[in-house]
Amino acid sequence: QVTNTTPSRPIIVNRNPPDAVDDNREATISDDGNTIAFISTRDLVPTSGSVIGNPDFNPELFFARTSGGWAPGTNTFAQGTRTQDTIPGVANTLQQNPSLSANGNTVAFLSRANLAAANDDGNAEVYVADFTGTGLANIRQITKTRNEASGAENAGLTLNLFTSGRRLSRDGNFISLESLADLSGDNSIQLNTTVFIYNVSNSSFKQVGPRAT
Repeated sequence: QVTNTTPSRPIIVNRNPPDAVDDNREATISDDGNTIAFISTRDLVPTSGSVIGNPDFNPELFFARTSGGWAPGTNTFAQGTRTQDTIPGVANTLQQNPSLSANGNTVAFLSRANLAAANDDGNAEVYVADFTGTGLANIRQITKTRNEASGAENAGLTLNLFTSGRRLSRDGNFISLESLADLSGDNSIQLNTTVFIYNVSNSSFKQVGPRAT
């Protein structure tokens, strides 16, 4: 067991199907088993001095490093993102579906936050970053799509899909995703999604197969 947190709301008893509070979710593990990345709404790294944890309980990206195996007390948490609500009418800023490289030093994930000064409209964008053992470094926003719908009720629409499963290659250089945008062209929004591969080393997209009409 890696996390042991107080639930964010009371459990609803006598419910079918049974109720579950999904505070800690979407876990992924490095090939050597030494790094786990996951999303949590809990305050796993409490505020200490100038380091702020997660007091507003947004879904944030966390890591657990292990040393000496899985003996009790050997898990050490690190918080990768620290975000807060900024888009009116949109639920908590989203971090979702992390994917780790083989050695756990690179992570790709989806976020609505403005983590690299290029996401001011709250779209769900794909990011890649280096995990240092204590946090994130070299955060890069690889998709840069604009929300073409008007009105606050449409803010934060999901144009880029980064669903669960391994989305980052083991060497940390290739990312797979789906998007409504023409990522390898002019970024225009299309009617259907298609698959893209992103090459981290040269910052380029390649479309895989045709887009449905």
